[in-house]
Amino acid sequence: MKREQWQLWSGALSKVQCETWIKKLKTELSMQKGGTFNNNREDAGRNTNIGWTEDSVIKNTIANYGTEANRNVFNYDINFYPTIQFGEYSKGCKYGWHHDVDWDSPKMIDRKLSIVVQLSDPKTYKGGIFEFKHLQNPEKFIEQGSIIVFPSYQLHQVTEITEGTRYSLVCWAEGPRWR
Repeated sequence: MKREQWQLWSGALSKVQCETWIKKLKTELSMQKGGTFNNNREDAGRNTNIGWTEDSVIKNTIANYGTEANRNVFNYDINFYPTIQFGEYSKGCKYGWHHDVDWDSPKMIDRKLSIVVQLSDPKTYKGGIFEFKHLQNPEKFIEQGSIIVFPSYQLHQVTEITEGTRYSLVCWAEGPRWR
C-alpha cells in the first residue's frame, strides 16, 4: 500500500464561510509584505501580503483538519498550532519554490505539517496555482473552501497571479525537532 503524501478535503468549507472569513480578516488585520526563511535553498521569490490572526473559530477549524490528517496519514509528534497566516495574492504576486521548515532555527521545535485553506473562488482570479515540486499535484485544491495538509519539508509554490486576487490561510502544526 502506498503512503499518501498529502491529504485534501475538496470544498470542505462553504462559499459563505470563506467569504465571511475574507471580509473579516481584510477588515481586522494589518497586512504586510510576506518574508521567507533565509534557509530555503530555492529562490522563493515571494511577493504577497500577509496578516496574522488568532481568531479561535478559524484556528480551531484549521487545527481540526491538521489533527485529522496527522491521525490518518502522518503520525508526527505534534503539540502546537501557532498563529494563522492570512495571505493576499493580487496581480503580479507569487511565492516561488520553498519549504516551510526553518532548519537553522535554534528553537527546539519544527514545523511538521503545513495546512493551506483556499478561500477564493477560482473564477475571481487567474494564475495562483498551488503546486508541489516533487509530488503529484492535487487537482481539486483550486476549489473554494478546499484544505490541504502536507509535510512542511515538501517543496511547493504558488504561481504568479495574472488577474484578480487570491486569498488563503496557512497554518503549521509544530512539534519537537525532526529526528
